[in-house]
Amino acid sequence: MDGYWTVAEAAEAIGVTTGRIRQMLRAGGIHGKKLGPRMWLISDDEVQRVCKLPRRKGRQGASI
Repeated sequence: MDGYWTVAEAAEAIGVTTGRIRQMLRAGGIHGKKLGPRMWLISDDEVQRVCKLPRRKGRQGASI
């Protein structure tokens, strides 16, 4: 589909794992269309928006 990315394509473009993309989709950090149990499509605009967000490193909120 033109203008839409698969989870794998979005993960590569954003620089994270496919698992992280799915986690973000479930949590609402990325908006996409769910087409099946493990099939999502993410709009080009949404991928571009997430690419522009500042990157955080490491686990957030983990205490030592």
